[in-house]
Amino acid sequence: MRSVFAAAALLLACESAAAVENKVTLPVNLSVNVWESTGGSTWSSDVSAFEPRFGNPTSRLDYEGVDSTIVELRMKIGLPRGFEADLAYGAGDAEDGRLIDQDLLSAQGAASFGIPERGAHVYSEAASDLNGDTVWYFDIKLNKELFRSADDETRTGAGIRYLDWNEQYRARGVTQTICTLPDRLCLPAGFSGFNDRDAITNDARWRALFLGAWLSRRFGERFSLSGAVAYSPLADLASDDRHFLRADLSQSPSFRLTGTGQAAALEIDAAYALTPRLSAGIGFRYWWMEVRNEEGGFAVFPAGGEPLGALLRQFESERYGVILNLAYRFGPIN
Repeated sequence: MRSVFAAAALLLACESAAAVENKVTLPVNLSVNVWESTGGSTWSSDVSAFEPRFGNPTSRLDYEGVDSTIVELRMKIGLPRGFEADLAYGAGDAEDGRLIDQDLLSAQGAASFGIPERGAHVYSEAASDLNGDTVWYFDIKLNKELFRSADDETRTGAGIRYLDWNEQYRARGVTQTICTLPDRLCLPAGFSGFNDRDAITNDARWRALFLGAWLSRRFGERFSLSGAVAYSPLADLASDDRHFLRADLSQSPSFRLTGTGQAAALEIDAAYALTPRLSAGIGFRYWWMEVRNEEGGFAVFPAGGEPLGALLRQFESERYGVILNLAYRFGPIN
């Protein structure tokens, strides 16, 4: 419903735009995009260096199948010398999805606790439903056209991009699926409860600087295709986890995960000109960011104790799906 209202608002704005079109000296493209996406995050840690009874990885949390309808407002401004500024803000509520939370013991730990199952293994696995999640981002690009064909049908270029991307997950309830030492290390397998309480929340924020390339091709007067790829060796992660059912952990936060890794983005779009100024489009978008083997990137905050630093083995986030577009162009038309 939010996307319908956004599209209607753009159309109303377009109807009143004729009065100002001739006053705009640079091409300005305003659009409302609706991104029907799915995604999630996975992270794992290793504290075996100072507690060898636990495994490597020690904990692994997988937030999976998180669907979101994101409404995005975007403005592209044509600049002199073939440059273009591209600014966007997107936000949406995430729904569905679940959290799988696993904890592992080493072979030494299994023997130490007297667990019948020998060797390194997952001693606890629990599932929770995700509810009340949110997604938002700022996306800023500066592109430069590097080549244009003689017939103006084909254009290619490159650019830089800054992406600030936040996903917040809220896991409620606990269903214990595996427990090899009930009532000592975990709840008995088959337990289900805490359905009216938050079990875990995760607030992950990625900030990355990309280098990218793009290509567009026009077919006749109305139809066009475009694609863009971007890569970042400088993706910065800051993520807080709160584990509300753990009395041994602080709640502000329980864990903090930080690090620098890499990121990639891909987008393919098809557009059809309804009028010389109004167009509609459909495309596919994919975002991915990852941190691996960050020493000290996993901080544990015990209740009433000093923080402990350990290895963040991995933190990975992705989001992908179909994007719908309705755009209006002010100013001169190429």
